[in-house]
Amino acid sequence: DGDTSLGVVDAAPFELDVAVSSADSGAHAYSALATDTAGQTAQSEEVMLSINIVGGEVMFYRDNLFPGSTGIGGPGLAIASTGTGRVLVNGYVAGTATGRVQAFNDDLSSLWTDNGAGLTRARAADVDGQVLVSTWLDGSWTYDLRALDSSAVVDSLTLGVPAGDITVQLVGSRGTTGGDGLVLTTLPNTLASYSTTFAGPAWTVELADDAVITDLDPFGDGATLITFNTEGQCAPGAQTCLRRVEPNGDIAWTAGLGSGVVATVRSSGAVAAVATRSSDGVSYTELASNGSNAGPELVLDERNDYPGVPDVAADGAGGIVLVGTLGPVGDETAVATRFDANGELTWQQAAIATGPDSMGLGVSVYEDAAFVCGIENLETAGLSTNGDVFAAKLRL
Repeated sequence: DGDTSLGVVDAAPFELDVAVSSADSGAHAYSALATDTAGQTAQSEEVMLSINIVGGEVMFYRDNLFPGSTGIGGPGLAIASTGTGRVLVNGYVAGTATGRVQAFNDDLSSLWTDNGAGLTRARAADVDGQVLVSTWLDGSWTYDLRALDSSAVVDSLTLGVPAGDITVQLVGSRGTTGGDGLVLTTLPNTLASYSTTFAGPAWTVELADDAVITDLDPFGDGATLITFNTEGQCAPGAQTCLRRVEPNGDIAWTAGLGSGVVATVRSSGAVAAVATRSSDGVSYTELASNGSNAGPELVLDERNDYPGVPDVAADGAGGIVLVGTLGPVGDETAVATRFDANGELTWQQAAIATGPDSMGLGVSVYEDAAFVCGIENLETAGLSTNGDVFAAKLRL
């Protein structure tokens, strides 16, 4: 594409699929360069093509995923996409101990649904196309490694939790898979590494309360990036912190980043940390892979009616996609927003949900699309917020 190499193919029919998004809108000049075994080369004529993609367009939409009232507290609601384009949505039915995990194809057509006892979490796995499902029941967390296409249990691990440990019951013991191992937060303040056959743990490391795995091997060297939300634990005045844990369990660095931070790793290897501030909207801080500041803090959105950014995901073009909620309580709207590698707004989609009073809670990016989940038809009863779960596929 001009002077940019899109890839090399060395077998017939010598074709290459290239994912494009709204970031690629504009004029392009495509050509092919052939090289034979003698080192001779020949280049084709350029083919001009104009790309015009409306970012944020809702391509597919599914609602009423969890029939009945669904809560957003406790283990909450999350969405994840795998390296094979499959999509998982998990949550639980409010007022019950029943969790639900649903797997979809990338057009949001259903693969399978599992209703299990306990408050269920599911995390996408890139290890042999498997899925990690964690369930809280009778004082223990159980981790099932399942086949993505069938939900069949491949292996299982049960870990007891100290009696009366309410934090781990409410926040949950999260896990994710990647590389050659399986990493679990087995307790609110402990990170442990297990193999994909649940052998181990190979190591454990003590963390602050409410630690959450942000990403596994985001830097390509086996390190894990985690967040935790305990004020003052990592830096004076810091309410949310990021920490890099090496493959052997050593803590490489810890960075304090203020309040309400969610983070992802951009395609450049930099850490994108996004925070919600009541005074100046949504801000963005970029960290290098060694934890140092890689640039000044940017204010992405100056509106102060952004009550939260529950999730953020990086895309292949160096940008990030945020999911959150606009508007005051009682008039909320789920919204997804994409910023490019320079922090510039490229699109914002506030017409994701079809039902009124909606809230965006999770986002995951795969190739040229962002998968978003949330709750619509919101109803508040006491401390619980309930509604109908939706999922949508948005064009990048």
